[in-house]
Amino acid sequence: AAPDIRRKLQKLEGFAGMNITQLIEVANKVFMNREVAANREAERGLKKKATFLAAALKETDATKMGRPQPPKGGNPRAPLAKDQCAYCKEKGHWKNECPNRKGPSKSSRHREEPRGENLIGLAWIDSD
Repeated sequence: AAPDIRRKLQKLEGFAGMNITQLIEVANKVFMNREVAANREAERGLKKKATFLAAALKETDATKMGRPQPPKGGNPRAPLAKDQCAYCKEKGHWKNECPNRKGPSKSSRHREEPRGENLIGLAWIDSD
């Protein structure tokens, strides 16, 4: 016999005087309760998992995967105008032309070389 059925039968007073059908009825009730108890345990486990999942989702949603949240008062950065510098926020020039920026500007780095001076004159060589 299963341990839970044996325990239930031993707890009953006068189980020794019961006939077989009464003992089978008690064993059947214990067996049915075993299924109900197992279902209850499974439901508790599912509820526990759902609670953990909800807490994790809430935490993930609040932190946006470790990224800091912007202030709720509005957008912290205003959009730039078409002719506004992204470095000093003044109008009339762009970041690559900003006079307040240290270092060479992009426009001075990408100067075009005069076309005719550095070309090799292979086109003028006569091949006889």
